[in-house]
Amino acid sequence: MREISRVSVRAVPNAKKTGFAGMAGSVFRIRISAPPDDNRANRELLRFLSDRTGIKEKNIRIIKGLKSKDKTVEFEGPGASAAAGMISG
Repeated sequence: MREISRVSVRAVPNAKKTGFAGMAGSVFRIRISAPPDDNRANRELLRFLSDRTGIKEKNIRIIKGLKSKDKTVEFEGPGASAAAGMISG
């Protein structure tokens, strides 16, 4: 059985640097240094989440909100259930 976890993220593009910016209820606020053009902010978000959680980038997907600041991100594989705790880490 696959281990899957989903989290809600509010991405804030064009920030000075990429990093965790706090919580808004159950939503993770993450500053992204890349602009939203050409999917660059989404790619930077996935890189950040992979670095922060230790889950391979290929096992992290944006399943809702590709063109929005509000996103649902899915983690799959070993450690997926602990991913939310590692983001704010």
